[in-house]
Amino acid sequence: MLLPRFFLPEHVGIRTPIYSQAILLKPDFAAALINRGVARALQGNQASALQDYDEACRAQPDSAVAFHNRGIARELQGDLAGARQDYDEAIRLRPDDPMFTSNLYLRAGLSFAKADPGRRG
Repeated sequence: MLLPRFFLPEHVGIRTPIYSQAILLKPDFAAALINRGVARALQGNQASALQDYDEACRAQPDSAVAFHNRGIARELQGDLAGARQDYDEAIRLRPDDPMFTSNLYLRAGLSFAKADPGRRG
């Protein structure tokens, strides 16, 4: 997942309620949804993180970061087809970003090769 620059693991516990407050004030605040998803994922709550990323994708459908992070959450939960769709969407949204065009397929290639050895990343 992409971590905000200021995101230190020791601050996860205090950041989650801050993001939740921001989301209460503005439910479609994609950045807060993404960041709360990261915090929840770091706390081991992948299901809640996935819900936040789902909401972020709906709130800001042009956010490659939201699709990237949702792809990771889906991959960790074993939904490789869903993860692949999200990784592809992140790349479609930011095709010239080397992080999305190399890191995502590198990451996905390892998992997808296990699921379908004939498919190339």
